[in-house]
Amino acid sequence: MCEIAGVVSATPVEIPCSTTWRNAEDRSLALVANGEIYNYRELRAKLETLGHCFATHSDCETLLHDYEAWGIAFLDRLQGMFAFALHDAQRCELILARDRLGIKPLYYCPDSRGLVFGSEIKALLPWLGKPEVDPQGLAQLLQSNFTCAPRTLLQGVAKLPPAHLARIDTRALTMEVQA
Repeated sequence: MCEIAGVVSATPVEIPCSTTWRNAEDRSLALVANGEIYNYRELRAKLETLGHCFATHSDCETLLHDYEAWGIAFLDRLQGMFAFALHDAQRCELILARDRLGIKPLYYCPDSRGLVFGSEIKALLPWLGKPEVDPQGLAQLLQSNFTCAPRTLLQGVAKLPPAHLARIDTRALTMEVQA
């Protein structure tokens, strides 16, 4: 599994993990992802009947087409373990999403330059300066051997809860977390 600093690590089915997916039509959508979509073949078959054309057999490419066809409601159609970031340039929106069980983590940290995110906390370290321990996160970790989202071990770093998405307006740099 690889890690890309500042973005969700990408581990698509058929291509190197450093690849960022963009839709072929107008390149207004970009995606980085970590995980696997178990039902991507069924989703792809449905999308092909709607006229979508695919360049690969990757589950990540299917996510972009699914978003194009169904909007944010496409998340309800996904079965798998995943964390991803999808940038919609036309809507000036970044969507961070996490699977229902929370198998794949997604961390984020707002700072003066905007928002950084990653599938591992270590991807955020270059932006944190000198990280400090969050006392409540430490207490959770010592008591339960894990931290409950959105809390993490580091101050200023949050974990997107399972089955949640965050919508970031890239113009205003505002963020809304939704279940």
